[in-house]
Amino acid sequence: MTQYAAGALVNEGTVNITSNLQIANSASQVINAGTMSAASMSVEGSGHFQNLGTMTITGETTVNSNNCSWVNDGTYTTGRFVYTAGSTDVINNCRLTCTSLFRINLGETDRNSFQLNGGASVVTPNFEAAGPTFIHMGSNSLFQVTGTAKLSINKDVYGIYGPTNGAEAVFQAKAIERLNSWETNQGFSANYFGHLYVATDSHFPFGYSDKSAQQQAAGEVGAQPYYRLDAASGAKMTTYNGANVTLSDEGCGAAYAGTPDEEERPEVPQSFRFCFEDNFPDAGDYDFNDVVLTVKPTLNEKTLTVQVSLDAVGATKNIGAAMRLIGVKSEDLESYSVSNGFPSPEGQGLGDYKNIETSETFLKENQAPNNTNNMVIVLFKDAHWAMNPVKTDNGGVWRYFWNTVERNDAYEHKKYTDEPPTATYTFVFKEADKANQMLAEYFYDVFIVEPYGGGYWEVHTVQNGFKTAQVVTPIKPDGAAYERAYGNNMPWAIMVSGDFKYPLEWHSIGKNKNGEMSGAYCEPGHAFPEWAADSETATDWYLHPDEELVFQ
Repeated sequence: MTQYAAGALVNEGTVNITSNLQIANSASQVINAGTMSAASMSVEGSGHFQNLGTMTITGETTVNSNNCSWVNDGTYTTGRFVYTAGSTDVINNCRLTCTSLFRINLGETDRNSFQLNGGASVVTPNFEAAGPTFIHMGSNSLFQVTGTAKLSINKDVYGIYGPTNGAEAVFQAKAIERLNSWETNQGFSANYFGHLYVATDSHFPFGYSDKSAQQQAAGEVGAQPYYRLDAASGAKMTTYNGANVTLSDEGCGAAYAGTPDEEERPEVPQSFRFCFEDNFPDAGDYDFNDVVLTVKPTLNEKTLTVQVSLDAVGATKNIGAAMRLIGVKSEDLESYSVSNGFPSPEGQGLGDYKNIETSETFLKENQAPNNTNNMVIVLFKDAHWAMNPVKTDNGGVWRYFWNTVERNDAYEHKKYTDEPPTATYTFVFKEADKANQMLAEYFYDVFIVEPYGGGYWEVHTVQNGFKTAQVVTPIKPDGAAYERAYGNNMPWAIMVSGDFKYPLEWHSIGKNKNGEMSGAYCEPGHAFPEWAADSETATDWYLHPDEELVFQ
């Protein structure tokens, strides 16, 4: 059925259309005030559609024009909802349910969008934002993706907007991924603005898109992030269930009756654990307990406090550690200080420490030996001394395994502490917005410095593109060592949630040899080797330990 000519089709009863309902050309209108169904529907040209009752589209609803309107004031169910081109009047005032996919890809525009007014809801198992995208949401509106949202919002200011005031809107998705993960320079991938809660259990990692692969490998950080959570305008992030959403079975006024639970909703993970392997660029025992550090940021208006604890040392050589604050320059700060810092081995008659050649705790951007545009904190130069600043009988450093060997193990050189040493770093920012962004884990590049081949190498986390960074030491690899270190996805350092259980001494975190997996995290479908080979798979590997192979 095609509605081409000028005029209106108004339904107040029941209409069943077995073919496509096409609404096109100037002044053509379809208004449903009763019950209507169709195999598919397209709104094009200057066509206008309004639903006041119950509308069911078995296949696909297509809205494709710069001058059409699609307005839902009732209950609308469709297999797929595909919105392209962009118009000023594509508005959901009530309840839209997609059984397959909601896809949006507008033309270059600064005014056209998909709108959800106050109290309205969209529910879909899958969502794709495949280009220029504006979604404007009113107070207490809900966009719920029960499965995966895939985003490639490729220009600044495009994204998902909550209201400027009043109650928050919620964009909820089990997982949020980049639509084109192979694109390294795709511009902004997602922007979240306004009074909006982004509720998800898994968001693609933070990174910057306006640098080449070579620049990123050199440790350069760009200006265009893959996503922006604009805290200044009120955008916040929570877990999927933290949104506390309640959907009614009927109507639309009460379709979204929940509000995010402020008491249970974590702004960000409470802490971030960094686990290191000290045989970089060789694999070694691959137990990721040679140095274990936990970083816990807290915020009070403009004051950021970062507590760092040294939880475990499973190495036998001296290892230093530092932390780069991504995007932070000294000019951003009113002041910075350290309290109860880790003890330094220098001046203790323990020899020269050349792994981090400075006596400073805070290194401003480009202040030697810092060769980046970000501030760097020198945490310690010897992990064993930081854990236990007591000399041996012959005046050396105790090289025990701290908190890595099973407690009932008979191994001689082991020690334990239930209260690991901590250091606290305080930063007073000039602007609250800048301070607020530092609650996210991707602003912390924590790394160790370990001896190798007569020099020192930095070991950075594989996440966020930091693996090949060199911050306080020059690169000293030969061709073979460089390829071994950087030529594959194999990580020597990982960042996980603060309660992560790292492997016991001499137990691999996970290996895959000829298709047979072994180690502390090797549950099929949730295994570390699967994630290490492809970061898009087994993303929850760290939640599936073999309890007998991890430190308790």
